[in-house]
Amino acid sequence: MTGRSLPPTSRFATDDGVADPALATALAACTRGDGFVADVVAALAAAAAAAQGRDLLVVDPGAAGVVVPRPAVAALASGVAWHPAVQAGRVSPEVAGTVTRALDGVVDLLAVEAVPGRRGEVAVLLTVRPGLSRAELDALVTGVCDRLVAQVSDFVDSLELRVSGGDAG
Repeated sequence: MTGRSLPPTSRFATDDGVADPALATALAACTRGDGFVADVVAALAAAAAAAQGRDLLVVDPGAAGVVVPRPAVAALASGVAWHPAVQAGRVSPEVAGTVTRALDGVVDLLAVEAVPGRRGEVAVLLTVRPGLSRAELDALVTGVCDRLVAQVSDFVDSLELRVSGGDAG
């Protein structure tokens, strides 16, 4: 804001409102379509939105804007590095492994795979035992959802489930 100054004791006293060069470069790349949100997250210094309990952070809303997803905002608030769940068309090994471990031992579940989603960030493909009743399938999906929410919500912004019957052969 032009014409206003902050007291010299403020931790923002030297802030002139100009974006950090690394952040400006990352934002410009995202706006052009050849950058990555992960680069923007890495360039962000204070996590004010996370400290205020926000789930999303929109950076440079006057321009095209870059939406920083909830897991990245949480990582910024915690001071830890954030890595996207899907990068270069593949689900990260960390997320895929967490999904697999979260669903290990679920009865009637024959196979689990984590792939890039169509509607969600990550799709979890479930192959279930053939012949399940509707009630059994509903219970299975509810249990899967509960486990996934408890285990992967820190890594993944949105999930979709795809269920298919198992091959009896």
